[in-house]
Amino acid sequence: MRTGGHFAELVRGALRVADLALIALAGLAAWALHLAGRPDAAPPAYYAAATGLALLLSANVFHLLQVYRIGPQRRQFHRIGQLLLGWTLVLALLIAAAFFTKTSEAFSRLWVLIWFGGAFGLMAGLRLLLALVVEPRLPQDWRQLGVVVVGCPDRAQGVIERLRDAGEALAVRGFFHDAEAFHAGAVAGIPVLGGLDAVEAYCRGGGVDRIVLALPWSDEERLRLALRRLYAVPVDVHVAGTGAALAFTHHGLSHLAGVPMLHALNRPFAGWGRVLKAAEDKALAGAMLVAAAPLMLLIAALVRLDSPGPVLFRQVRLGFNRQPFAVFKFRTLYHHLSDAHGETLVGRNDARVTRVGRWLRRWSLDELPQLLNVLRGEMSVVGPRPHALKAAAGGHLYTELFDEYALRYRVRPGITGWAQVNGLRGDTSTVELLRRRLDHDVFYIENWSIWLDLKILFLTLVRVPFDRQAV
Repeated sequence: MRTGGHFAELVRGALRVADLALIALAGLAAWALHLAGRPDAAPPAYYAAATGLALLLSANVFHLLQVYRIGPQRRQFHRIGQLLLGWTLVLALLIAAAFFTKTSEAFSRLWVLIWFGGAFGLMAGLRLLLALVVEPRLPQDWRQLGVVVVGCPDRAQGVIERLRDAGEALAVRGFFHDAEAFHAGAVAGIPVLGGLDAVEAYCRGGGVDRIVLALPWSDEERLRLALRRLYAVPVDVHVAGTGAALAFTHHGLSHLAGVPMLHALNRPFAGWGRVLKAAEDKALAGAMLVAAAPLMLLIAALVRLDSPGPVLFRQVRLGFNRQPFAVFKFRTLYHHLSDAHGETLVGRNDARVTRVGRWLRRWSLDELPQLLNVLRGEMSVVGPRPHALKAAAGGHLYTELFDEYALRYRVRPGITGWAQVNGLRGDTSTVELLRRRLDHDVFYIENWSIWLDLKILFLTLVRVPFDRQAV
């Protein structure tokens, strides 16, 4: 029998339970080894409470950071890195809780270190065991969510192409026509396996986790008939957006005046999210500006000594709601060669870049003055990078290439972002490079959370200094 996404879900569920058990076991072992019998030790209840809070936080933080996303073996270091990030955030939250409850002095620092290191070692070891011993003995497609598409070929074409974008996590196994008379063949490269009467028998063979109906939403009778024929099939059934609906990301359903409504576009940072994002920006920008002030003064002196011209470079860019603002950067080009509108992107070994400017761009230190833009409310610490007004890829302005480019104006631009920590800094001179960066920007906008921002900040510190893409 073929395996599918349900087995992967079972593995993820078992991994969640195992992580919590290992965290509790590491805490207990640390207590037994180093604190039992010491007269100055805090009551066991303190440590039990800390462990219980850690379990609660871990379950939520690991879920938000997608620690349990199961990928191929070549991504093991990335998966363990995600685990380390999540466990570090849990520890930071525990330290904050101890600080605000004035109980931090009650805990042994040695116990914390042993517990933190022991729990991480056990959880990382479990993942390596899974990757090196268990996964190679499983069928090749055990991670994949098996999907079949049911409907009419003209509607299914676009649906199948979008499903394929999910990559290796999803496998489209076949297409079934909802009409009684149809021709065998293929739709978007997927074989036609039969009609509605063949779906149940095919799914009974295993390997199918989802059925996707690709039918016109306006044809209620056709949808009702197809659903009725699928009542006995014990898998999840989804009705895919077709036509114009494919252009929108699904954000759920609600009712407005009793009418079912699909959420096509949600306002980013709505409600408390907006308050949290603003507080995060002001707190981080203020703290970073104070910490970086000596370095910024040194950079300003070096820029001024290296070549004639102003220390700061100002360039008008579009921000939230297409509002223009002047972005601040340390000047990295010779002043007489500066490009006010960004018509010519800076390339590798560009003769316009000064000696100090090349060093600043390599380490992204030229962006530090944008902390002032954040404090002025024009930018965020984390968000899509603002582009020059005349920036072009393949001879076309960015705004002319992709309609969804305008989604970037729904949030404030950032100093660092999801694209930058995923190796997409520097060059955007080709349509393909811009497409990849835009996909990452849209992902951030649609999946924003405080945890994602903290993750991006952490990855900025550990990845950007070693990234060779900047020019």
